[in-house]
Amino acid sequence: MFESDVALIDQISAAARAESVAIAARLAAIAALDTLREQELIDSILWRTDPYEEVCAEVSAAMRIARGRAGTQVHHARVLRDKLPQVAARFAVGDIDYRVVRMIIARTGIVDEAVWAALDAELAGRAHRWMRFSERQLRDRIDHWIAQHDPNGVRVPPDLAQDRFVQVDPGRPGAATIWANVAAEDAVALDQRLDAIADTVCEHDPRSRERRRAEAIGPLARLEAHLVCVCGPRGVPGRAGTGGGQCAVCMCLAQRATVDGTSDAPGYLPGYGILPAESVRNLAGRATKRHRATRLPRPSPSPSRVPSPGIARRWRCRSSSVGGT
Repeated sequence: MFESDVALIDQISAAARAESVAIAARLAAIAALDTLREQELIDSILWRTDPYEEVCAEVSAAMRIARGRAGTQVHHARVLRDKLPQVAARFAVGDIDYRVVRMIIARTGIVDEAVWAALDAELAGRAHRWMRFSERQLRDRIDHWIAQHDPNGVRVPPDLAQDRFVQVDPGRPGAATIWANVAAEDAVALDQRLDAIADTVCEHDPRSRERRRAEAIGPLARLEAHLVCVCGPRGVPGRAGTGGGQCAVCMCLAQRATVDGTSDAPGYLPGYGILPAESVRNLAGRATKRHRATRLPRPSPSPSRVPSPGIARRWRCRSSSVGGT
């Protein structure tokens, strides 16, 4: 059937695009059926059912799926028809897949109607470049452009502090479970402290890094800077010259106007996503160092094949949502 690996790769690419085209055609047909049923019930004197419920029942039977899943299909079809026609056009020719479309629909659910046209055009012009992104990266890109058009349309609580908590529950015998919802910048600091304490053992310690991070909670809670090594007779209290007492570095990217309070454009915290403007200002107020620049500094070249920390940070910043596409 195939003469070479090139033909196989071409077939994979064509099949992926055809899959997107087929799903888009299905949703377009559902939207057309929804429009037809709405018009029929408008023209009818006696309503026999709600148009949405009728279409869901028909889609459920046609696709042989549950009523709830059919409702999701109808919802997606309506949003593409009524609010995101340009995104739908991209989907119809296979430029984007259903995963991207679903994420766009989910993240734009509370956007102000007045900005739908502009946001639709913005997302349609960029979404085809987001196919390679992970779920988190895709979410961050979409949220960034939503915030540019409607800062209140980003799906974050109006007051993040109201949702914060730390809960410690008994687990298996001799163990406990910790659940928490904390500020993103505090999570960065905690993550770095756990890494720092976990790295204080010697190279002969047999524990995995994940286990050492978990056991670093003990020294952290006891205000200690080292994790006791368990390498046997060679056991040492910690690696010389290292410790968990070093300062944590939290790198938040934001526009100067946001920090100054003249704009509510969100910032971006690498690894955690969109940071609301108020959180950016609170973080800036506590920061010991600020770097204000219109463009990223160019670090000196790294002499080795492994990028230096400065170069690594620069590339992470370049791919962030604040300046990303």
